[in-house]
Amino acid sequence: MDLEDIKSASILLVDDEEANIRILQRFLTKEGYTDVHGATQGREVMATFGEVKPDLVIMDLHMPFPDGFVILDWLGSAIPKAEYLPIMIVTGDLSVESKNRALVLGAKDFLTKPFDFFEARYRIRNLLQTRALYLQLERYKAAAGESPSAGTDGPDTNTRAE
Repeated sequence: MDLEDIKSASILLVDDEEANIRILQRFLTKEGYTDVHGATQGREVMATFGEVKPDLVIMDLHMPFPDGFVILDWLGSAIPKAEYLPIMIVTGDLSVESKNRALVLGAKDFLTKPFDFFEARYRIRNLLQTRALYLQLERYKAAAGESPSAGTDGPDTNTRAE
């Protein structure tokens, strides 16, 4: 994915409500995104994550087991420590406790349900632009003979409480 063409980014949507997945898929398709995938069963998320290799994960927090917090924990274990992979939470839960817990587990941004499509458009774009810049930096490092981020030569972008 190049910075100029973030519309080719791979996006994984996670929500137990099929209707919410369809709404987001339609919205993202109208915005020009071409690689959008959905998962409605928490248990299928990690398999889909491995297949899709998303540039952005957009997910709900409150689902039947495994809920969004468990999935955030699983994703945190699957994503290399120094890799920047944005995770956006879309939730109706406005509690400080839930927001803080999601941030500790690696969430990068939040949208409140029902969400404003204007706000969603730009939050998604901003996260994907940051992801594209991260990937571009990794390519430059590789071309210069430096090792890509391995967790010791860059900031910890997926900080999680241990």
